Amino acid sequence: MTAIECARDGLHISVSQIRTYLRCPRSYLLRYVLGVAPAFKPVPFAFGTSFHAALARFYVAVKEDGAPPPLQLVTEAFRDAWQRELDADVRLQAEDDEPADTGALVDKGAEMLAVFHDQAVKSLDGVKVEAVEQPFTIPLFDPDTGLEMEEKLVGALDLVLKKGRRRQVIEHKTAAQRYGEDQIRWDIQPTGYKLAARAMGLGEVKVTYQIVTKAKCPVLQIVDLDRNEEDEDEFQRVAVNVMRGVDGGAFPPARSWACRSCPYSHACRPPRPRPGTAG
Repeated sequence: MTAIECARDGLHISVSQIRTYLRCPRSYLLRYVLGVAPAFKPVPFAFGTSFHAALARFYVAVKEDGAPPPLQLVTEAFRDAWQRELDADVRLQAEDDEPADTGALVDKGAEMLAVFHDQAVKSLDGVKVEAVEQPFTIPLFDPDTGLEMEEKLVGALDLVLKKGRRRQVIEHKTAAQRYGEDQIRWDIQPTGYKLAARAMGLGEVKVTYQIVTKAKCPVLQIVDLDRNEEDEDEFQRVAVNVMRGVDGGAFPPARSWACRSCPYSHACRPPRPRPGTAG
């Protein structure tokens, strides 16, 4: 088995992996194939992970107890998850537009959770929480041949709700500002989730983003995402081509402003051979 096959851990690919390859194939190589340890974890990523843990705590309580938990419990879940990020072996690194003060970030998270909690409680009437962080493994098909690929698409649905006979898949996001029209239209994640939901037997679901912004006055942006058969065909075509690029060893660097905040930039450039050692 090659290093690339081992990196797939059972021949799978995720939306996150697809995005990474599209953004920078060299970053994909370092992270998923070579297993290079990141030099740091970006603060927005750690913040989003902690926020997701808090929202999961909210919806698990609704699912198990039939009622939303108090805001204090959700905020404590966020603080606990954030502390785990601080205590992890990989250091956190703030980006230019992020406050370096972790106390300020905790306060901002609590403020954002208050906005989320207020609106989420109001939206639960007649809604059943079916699953929280539901994992999936589904087949992928080559759109040109119709043949099933050896690799599977894997991931997890943040939230599955049911109202009447219709199910809704919710994806939670945190962002510096509201999502723009292009950001919403060309995001491949909702397409992958529609494919996953259908393969899991959930039917034709509605995919919705709940985006809580980090603005001075946080807001909860709710976006319903429409995806059609053309989008699904394109998603599978992109996934297949990414896997072909990986199998073919195509990992060119994509130099851009993003290199400055890449956790793998320290290992991006291979060492140059010393004079007289080549050959």
